[in-house]
Amino acid sequence: LLHPEMAFIASLDVKKEAALLGYREALEDDLRHVYPSLLGDTESEFPPAESFNLSQQLIDQLEAPYFMWIHVFAPHAPYQPSSPFAGRFLAGDTMRSPDEVAGLASSNTHNVFDNLYPPNRQPDVDRARLRYDEYVLEADAAFGRFMQYLESKNGLKDTAVIVSADHGESFTGGVYGHGGKHLVRPIIHVPLIIRPPNGNEGFRCSVVADQTALAPTILNLAGIQCPEWLATRQPLPVSGEGCASGLAFTQYLEGNSIYKPLSQGTIGVTDGTFQSVFDLSTREFALYKLADSQAHRVDCTAQYPEVAKTLRAEISARFAGALGKMAQ
Repeated sequence: LLHPEMAFIASLDVKKEAALLGYREALEDDLRHVYPSLLGDTESEFPPAESFNLSQQLIDQLEAPYFMWIHVFAPHAPYQPSSPFAGRFLAGDTMRSPDEVAGLASSNTHNVFDNLYPPNRQPDVDRARLRYDEYVLEADAAFGRFMQYLESKNGLKDTAVIVSADHGESFTGGVYGHGGKHLVRPIIHVPLIIRPPNGNEGFRCSVVADQTALAPTILNLAGIQCPEWLATRQPLPVSGEGCASGLAFTQYLEGNSIYKPLSQGTIGVTDGTFQSVFDLSTREFALYKLADSQAHRVDCTAQYPEVAKTLRAEISARFAGALGKMAQ
């Protein structure tokens, strides 16, 4: 048995060790911030080439048909491109350490991440965007090599390739990154490239859709019927025909408990021209012109009451079970 006095001494030792460990970690963080090139992590632990290289190893072992989802971390923050892409647009080591990138945004009084920055930080945000562009360039080059690999295996003849993302990134208008409730256009606008089997001729199709359209699109390419329970059953066009626009829903619900009703965050819907956003904290709707949604915007509900009413109804219908009674 442990004597009470021994337990007390052991407790003091543990607290002292924890305090020293915390002090050391804080000191290391400060040094990494001041000397990122010497002590900081200036290159990503998850370079895009690694994701594709591992995927190639798996493909070499698979028999068709197969479905593969490749998660590429880049160009997610912190923006840490590798050589020779680092320095292509921004010289030196600035904006390569996690502390520098994370320090651009603020936290509100409840210590919840709120991706806003003051006007005087715009030059720093501009530098972060250059580093972000370098990271995009590295990811693009790695993907290009992966496509060459597929082509060398004659795999593109009967293989569909889809490229998309879960969110965009904002570097303007006082909104930085993506981790906040502000559903501005640079954050909700994501890339979508679909290459069907034997697809050699490219085309651009202007269509409003969200990520729920990917599942029916994949099933359609595979010749599989969509189940009834899918939220969206209309596949995206993979040819120059059938580019019909619909609605796109967006949500930022981080910070909610899985055991309680949703109480914070934002939910939005756009028809391609307007965007309606419901704030769960205030229980209020706002209507914005999507073209003007680069940054903080002016609510135009009074000018377009019918549009506001229609889009509110769409949000209410889609999320009624999760949100309960909403403001009208």
